[in-house]
Amino acid sequence: ILDALQQLLFFGLSSDDSNSNPVAVKLEEIGCRSKLEFLAESQCIDIHAKAYFIIDRLNNSSDFRETQNIG
Repeated sequence: ILDALQQLLFFGLSSDDSNSNPVAVKLEEIGCRSKLEFLAESQCIDIHAKAYFIIDRLNNSSDFRETQNIG
């Protein structure tokens, strides 16, 4: 699911020419951030890292496109 969220955020940036990400806005509206913050506290390193990465991209959605192009 975390991989899907990451891909949805990327899609939101690629579908809009502005720095705004409509997918990130919707995720914020439905309370996704609090769930991601909970997952970021996971003792499973993979879950922690992915959740933290997505939270970071929600905070810096304009940088998300650059990160996806690099990796």
